[in-house]
Amino acid sequence: MKNILLALALIVFIGCKDKKKEDLILDMNKSQKEMSKKEEAVLTQNIDAPFSLNFTDGSVLSMKKKENGFNIDNGNLPTMFVFFTTWCPPCLAQIPLINIIDEKYKGYLQVITIIADENKEKEMVNNFVKNNNIKNKVVSDESSEIFMKSLGGINGVPYILLYDATGKKTKEYSGLIPGEMLDIDIQKVIKR
Repeated sequence: MKNILLALALIVFIGCKDKKKEDLILDMNKSQKEMSKKEEAVLTQNIDAPFSLNFTDGSVLSMKKKENGFNIDNGNLPTMFVFFTTWCPPCLAQIPLINIIDEKYKGYLQVITIIADENKEKEMVNNFVKNNNIKNKVVSDESSEIFMKSLGGINGVPYILLYDATGKKTKEYSGLIPGEMLDIDIQKVIKR
């Protein structure tokens, strides 16, 4: 009798274990399908079509690729895009300089941080922005992937792009940039 109860208990236990495994596999397949749909939407996005960058504060910036840059719907201000990841030490080192530039040229230059991490969980990004005192506009959703695709991708971070008031790309920088160099190039594109 004890052996029968033990065998019955093992069958029930193994069945539950297999059921959990099946549920886990179904959940993984569902998550993979959802991720594939998001990736497919980004991959099939026409890079010449207008798109919007969605900021973490809920505001939106409309853009459209053109031959030598972008039409940027930002009141004809020069724009600096700063690409970071949350895990990159040089990116963290660059944040204070970006904050200084944002404050110094407020009203003359729009500074936008693009979080280029694969993990774009809203809470994680908001904590990163808060903990690192990032003062400018931040993009961290799938719209950042569309932007990077329209650029032809980026090869590393930190990566900074500077556009004049007409949306023409004037400079690009890869890696840590000395503040003086960035300041000189910004002064060439702003109108005071």
